[in-house]
Amino acid sequence: MSTEIIAWTKEPEPKGTLFTAQDLANRENVIALFWACKLKVGYITADGWEYLFHKYGLSELLHIDLDIKWFDSQDLKSQTCDLIYESLIAGYNPIHTQKGDYDTETRTFLNLDGSTQIIDWDNLV
Repeated sequence: MSTEIIAWTKEPEPKGTLFTAQDLANRENVIALFWACKLKVGYITADGWEYLFHKYGLSELLHIDLDIKWFDSQDLKSQTCDLIYESLIAGYNPIHTQKGDYDTETRTFLNLDGSTQIIDWDNLV
């Protein structure tokens, strides 16, 4: 399994915690990472989001979020959009399984291959 760092948390200081795919295969580590992200002391890379969506799927990631309430979502649609948004701004589009850059103003995801997708938030779920 890869030893590439795909997520990190600032805690415990001074060195923080680095996560590899092997680390995030453990659900408890994902919960700790989401908790750190909720507190704005954690970050998940595009590779990290790709791994999480592949390993757990959207449904399980939403379930993990329900335990810690990273997002202040009012309903399942909002929670889903919040989770996908976090992934998009990190550089991974879980809808089309592509890496690239997300432009929040135009709602456009520019894939590394140069193609684009408009994210239709109203019809996402």
